[in-house]
Amino acid sequence: MNVKAWIEDIDQSLRLVSNAELAEGMAAYMKGHFSYLGIKKPLRAEKTATQIRSFEGSIDDLFEAVFLLWELEEREFQYVAMDLLERYKRLLKPEHLPHLKSLIVSKSWWDTVDKVSCNLVGFLIFKNPGLRGEVFLWGEEENLWLQRCSIIFQLTFKLNTDLDLLSAAIERHVRSKEFFLQKAIGWSLRQYARTDAKWVFDYVERTHLAPLSKREALKHLLLRR
Repeated sequence: MNVKAWIEDIDQSLRLVSNAELAEGMAAYMKGHFSYLGIKKPLRAEKTATQIRSFEGSIDDLFEAVFLLWELEEREFQYVAMDLLERYKRLLKPEHLPHLKSLIVSKSWWDTVDKVSCNLVGFLIFKNPGLRGEVFLWGEEENLWLQRCSIIFQLTFKLNTDLDLLSAAIERHVRSKEFFLQKAIGWSLRQYARTDAKWVFDYVERTHLAPLSKREALKHLLLRR
């Protein structure tokens, strides 16, 4: 498969529908961290659906395309890379975990980190539980976004959530003043409360959480009472 030609096709399809006015607002929403073409998700999906469905390369070709898209300047191309991986995530194997890690630490912000962490890293680990410990250890690295991933990667696991691992991931950062970690702690607990509200209530009661984390954890539970 000619991956570069495939990328060029994606590039042309998106640039034809770019919108400078929307791009300015989208960049502002992301605090100016990235530039945009100005294409909202529905239109982006419409303009790239055929190319993504027709991708016929190997898993190596897939990651080549993902990394080439990641190198492009405008943020929409990173979104296409995630859409591509999402469609073919069944091909992911344990040896691809370092590739996903590299996406988390490159051009990092919550919009890509959360999707890679929950939809891709989480999916891979759900199929390969033996990898949980490796991602847990990411939380000991200095990179904020790897720390966030170590807290939220089990977000969709429901009854399969390793509560000891989740508790340890939270408690490792429970004193952090970092907004994205406090938010991740609350989010992970709020999500698990859909499965076991009592466990979350009890955990919040016995754990000294930051106010933001506690509010996030109990946001929907307090409404039920």
